Amino acid sequence: MSRKVVLLVFVSMLLFSAVSGTQRMEGGVNVADLGESGRKVSSGLGVNGFSAMGHSMSEAPRVDELLIKIYPNQTAEFTALNASEIDIVDSPITAEWIDALKANPDVTLANYSEIGMFQFDINNQRWPTNNTDFRRALAHLVDKDRIVTEVLDGYGVRIDTPIPRPSLETYYNPAARIYEYNTTKAAGILDAAGFVDTDQPADGIRNDPKTGLNLEPIVFYARLDTPGLVYSARADAAQLLTAEMANIGIPVVLNVTGGLQCVQKVMLEFDYHLYTGGWSFGRDVERLYYLYHSSMYAGPGPITGDEWLWNYPGFINATYDYWAEKLLHPTSHAEVMEASFKCQEIFADQVGAIPLWSRVEGSQNGVGGLG
Repeated sequence: MSRKVVLLVFVSMLLFSAVSGTQRMEGGVNVADLGESGRKVSSGLGVNGFSAMGHSMSEAPRVDELLIKIYPNQTAEFTALNASEIDIVDSPITAEWIDALKANPDVTLANYSEIGMFQFDINNQRWPTNNTDFRRALAHLVDKDRIVTEVLDGYGVRIDTPIPRPSLETYYNPAARIYEYNTTKAAGILDAAGFVDTDQPADGIRNDPKTGLNLEPIVFYARLDTPGLVYSARADAAQLLTAEMANIGIPVVLNVTGGLQCVQKVMLEFDYHLYTGGWSFGRDVERLYYLYHSSMYAGPGPITGDEWLWNYPGFINATYDYWAEKLLHPTSHAEVMEASFKCQEIFADQVGAIPLWSRVEGSQNGVGGLG
């Protein structure tokens, strides 16, 4: 029996819930998604698609054979799907592939909302991004709506707190502080904080209020998920912010590079100011504890991979810690709601990072005809 299956798959075991009957299914895996051991790394995002299927693993259909082909990048993987060489892919379909795959009668694309987020991570422990006013100014330089429209082609939802939308909408605090795109307001905040071009004649670069000299360049790392090939949304968003910073007199050095280089410089050496971060979530908002509780900071570094902890931005706030700790052992759902809302309010006010978007719909997974 041959069936066409609509399913979002990130975790390999979920493939088994996609197929009915005795069949052989071939799936593509992007080599960038493999860990150092060569085994598939679970991102946790498949939980959303799995629960939508309404199956438990004990009820799920089975296959007799599963063949996983390894591809060097998403382009090769999606090309194979379009050519019916494989039946399913493990990566979200990027915007540039959607039209081609929609036109293929042998491929079905499944809509989904990601339980994850992308954000501009900020080093809260390094000057000048350890200055709250400087971070607030940066937040006003980010045109999130433009990023969703132009960079993501509409396949994303803007977020202003570190809670994914719409997948965890229940826990999203709409009352948290929002920083609308406003370059005039950003410039005013910097002026009031002493970041002013005092050179005579003015050279267009703001001066450091500590030294009176021109600001040292902001070190910005932008990650390419598949270096030099596809899915450059993080880098594209970083380039937009870089241009805005330069326009108001903040010098920037933008490094667009692969994931391993970013991990080394950002998460182990802490040698950065800004980074295009991204996280996958489960459905529990206790992640707010692990991401930003002060005990999860391992800096200032350098450290080894074994010493790595979640809070590499170094967001340290005692009041945030108090509420985040309540998420670990809550006594009621009401306590979870209160604590998660408080965490978001504090985080947004202090601009621990700049949340950007969650992927939806167009970041779909493709499923070919199974035979």
